[in-house]
Amino acid sequence: MVSRSTIAVALVVALTMLGGCSGILGDGSASSPDEFDYADGYDADGITDGEQAAETYRQALSNKSSYTVNYQQNLSGADATGNYDVVYRVDVDDERAYQRVEMPDQDYEVESFQESGQRVVREASGGNEEIATEDTGFDLANLTGVGLFSQLLSADADYETSVAERDGTSVVVYETSGNESASTVLDLGDRTPMSFSASLAVDSEGIVRSASYDLTYLNANGQEQTITLNFEVTAVDDTSVERPDWAQDA
Repeated sequence: MVSRSTIAVALVVALTMLGGCSGILGDGSASSPDEFDYADGYDADGITDGEQAAETYRQALSNKSSYTVNYQQNLSGADATGNYDVVYRVDVDDERAYQRVEMPDQDYEVESFQESGQRVVREASGGNEEIATEDTGFDLANLTGVGLFSQLLSADADYETSVAERDGTSVVVYETSGNESASTVLDLGDRTPMSFSASLAVDSEGIVRSASYDLTYLNANGQEQTITLNFEVTAVDDTSVERPDWAQDA
């Protein structure tokens, strides 16, 4: 059996990945970035203020009744290897949340369900399963996923912009690529970028409807590492969060 301390560590990691490091809906009428109705922190040329953009995103989600976050993150190479498939459903009005983190290549899964000041966690690994509970408050600031793409909210990034649609909502799309852009946007330290591309799709309220990046670099030892992320916010005001069967008796 896996230990309760293992469950706690796994949950903290998962929540950290989803939390911090970490207007009016567009009606499709904007045909160019110059006509788009921008949220605070953004304009037609890019990000004007990264901290403001992140706060606008968090505040916009807090004003919704519910939403779903999905992301896939893949790591391969010398520094780390792993595949993460995550879904997070949040009912803001009823202060209820469900999370599932899967690592299929390692036969590992952790789920959590939170309501009424209590979180129930189920961890399954290698055929073993354990369920634990803890008392905790509902902290929406850690339920937004902003930490996953916050580095892309850089006022120094050289973004190209266009208008598109995500989940039935008009968005402005910010795109950038190249090694110089990687060094400007990301904190690479002694890593040497080999290839990089990134994009953000943001609606008029400041909700980042999708974000992605693909980075390949050489570490200090000249070994290659690749990191990819695909992130989405969907089902805004249309997400239901039910207590899972495994948590009924907890």
